[in-house]
Amino acid sequence: MSDTKYAYAVARIRAMELSLFSSSTLDQLMALKTYESCLQFLTEKGWGDQDTGMDAEAILTREKEKTWNVVRDLLKKEDAGIINVLSYENLFHNLKAAIKETVTSDHHGNIYFDNCAIGGKEMARIVAERDWQALPANTVPYTHLTPPAKRVVED
Repeated sequence: MSDTKYAYAVARIRAMELSLFSSSTLDQLMALKTYESCLQFLTEKGWGDQDTGMDAEAILTREKEKTWNVVRDLLKKEDAGIINVLSYENLFHNLKAAIKETVTSDHHGNIYFDNCAIGGKEMARIVAERDWQALPANTVPYTHLTPPAKRVVED
């Protein structure tokens, strides 16, 4: 990242810090008596959007999306690999979910994260087709196994 881009990124993040909750805002939130009033308070503070309504999970998901969008926008294409380490948790979740979904033949709707190197649909395809080479090198299952053990797992 060039010095100019770095300065812009720092300035943008600093500007966004102004919208973080202060201790008094958190005290107000904690003083609310009902779940619905907490959700209303969050939406009034700009959390979520028109599509999330009063659904806490949708609001949090949208806020995560907003954060990832800002990070990706700041890093652009040339530096995007830097943030891959931050998405490993979601990548391994997708791998685990795809394995469970394939083994049980159950489909549970939106169980995947798309803000990582391999999104949900692609991960489901990789696991269903056992295309382990399509996974990043550090996620390939059973690479530590001996060839005979690999044959047992693959069959």
